[in-house]
Amino acid sequence: MKKESLPQQQLKKTLFEHEISKIAKNAGYSGSGIMASYLVGFFSSIIVTRVIGANNYGTFLLANSIFSISHLVATLGLDQGVLRYVSLYSAKNDQARVNGSILFCSRVTLVASILVAVILFFFAPLLSNKVFQEPNFIIALRVLIIGLPFFAVAGIYLTSLQGLQLIKLKTLIDMVVLPLSRLVFILILFLLGFKLLGVLWATVLSNVICFALAFYYLQKKRQELSSKIDAICEKRQIITFSSPLFFEGVFFILTNSIDILMLGYFVSSAEVGVYGVALKLCLLVILPLTAFNMIFAPIISNLYSRNEKKTLEKLFKTVTKWISTISLAVFFILALFAKPILSIFGQDFVAGATVLLILLFSKFIDAATGSVGYVLKMSGRPKINMVNSALLCISIIIMNLLLIPKYGIIGAAMGTAFSVIMLNIIRLFELYYFEKIHPYKKSFVKPLVSGVFAALIVYGLGLFFPYEESAFLSLGFTMIFITAYVMFLILFILDDEDKYILTLIGKRIRVIS
Repeated sequence: MKKESLPQQQLKKTLFEHEISKIAKNAGYSGSGIMASYLVGFFSSIIVTRVIGANNYGTFLLANSIFSISHLVATLGLDQGVLRYVSLYSAKNDQARVNGSILFCSRVTLVASILVAVILFFFAPLLSNKVFQEPNFIIALRVLIIGLPFFAVAGIYLTSLQGLQLIKLKTLIDMVVLPLSRLVFILILFLLGFKLLGVLWATVLSNVICFALAFYYLQKKRQELSSKIDAICEKRQIITFSSPLFFEGVFFILTNSIDILMLGYFVSSAEVGVYGVALKLCLLVILPLTAFNMIFAPIISNLYSRNEKKTLEKLFKTVTKWISTISLAVFFILALFAKPILSIFGQDFVAGATVLLILLFSKFIDAATGSVGYVLKMSGRPKINMVNSALLCISIIIMNLLLIPKYGIIGAAMGTAFSVIMLNIIRLFELYYFEKIHPYKKSFVKPLVSGVFAALIVYGLGLFFPYEESAFLSLGFTMIFITAYVMFLILFILDDEDKYILTLIGKRIRVIS
């Protein structure tokens, strides 16, 4: 193999530093946005359930589940298609095809969403009477689907902003404005005396605001890039790429709900609630993965289109290490303090500690494999992801059928955890087979060792100072773990890439302060 010259090596280093700078710059935006969305959504759920009661909240969840499925049908996978091709054509400075991709995907989504909304409007009574036996479901679904065209097209616009690497704008609208405006509308409508209708109309109004902002900023950006360039659309390419992703989305929705639905058949609703809270907490472990994926996904497509596979692999390894480093801290905090954290929701939920530990482990494995799914997808293999999603869904169904009748919610946790871990191992092998790259380097072991050492210190101290019954001690021990974890990371010596990223973060902190 011909050895690269010094100028070529310097060029590769400059490209890597340029891309990692963008990732470090935008990771804070997306991470903060996702965390804000999670917290606002959680706070909204508490308010809603206290005001409208369990029965009305159940009606809302049923209608919202149908809305989620209808949104998936309306977008037809084009939200992922526009992400890839806007990223790809933007990298080539082909503004005509950027415009064409956005216009084609948004127009098709608009027509499809209106059609789906009309069908659901007329079929709402049938669903209510024959499936759910819930009279309030009719009005709930009919109100929610008013916002479907706005929400569906807004999704196309938001992923277009992501494809243009305007992560800050996308995060602000999707993760902050949308949930916050919904909360504000909920509070206003509740004060006016509305209950279930207040939640429904608040959801619709927040979807309209999200659409308006996404449309405004995307148009503004397109005008900056080009004022009079005609749109060119490679329709066949977009459809070919997006179609498998539609079916992947179907499997994704089933995967995220099938364990809850199966538990509802086999065990009591109280146990389903305990499992649901544990599952919700586990999402914290993969928040870093979600945040980095928002930034890394368009970069993958960009680099792959320029045949910069070496830079892509190097970025993949670095990003995976940082995702794992952050996720590991969250994993150990939730694992060490599982019972005190669950008790926040009520003493009945402490029974879910074992379930939480099992699910936490699977979510950490998910985070520790990094953006492997996105690398497969954005390198032009959406069908592989579709097959993987189908495999995950089928595995969860089979494992839960075998384990839930015997072990209840612990069985559901084991079945789901096994399936998630298996899928991520398969993805790693697939990526190496197709692209000969993987997400790991030797320094990956440093956060693992640091986390174990810090956890052992807290566990040892807990033997002398039991913290499970004291919120104050739990908070203090959490700070001890974080301090020890960071100190061990530093003690094990940071590599040059880590120091470079920390330097970027330090510069941003000084600018903000």
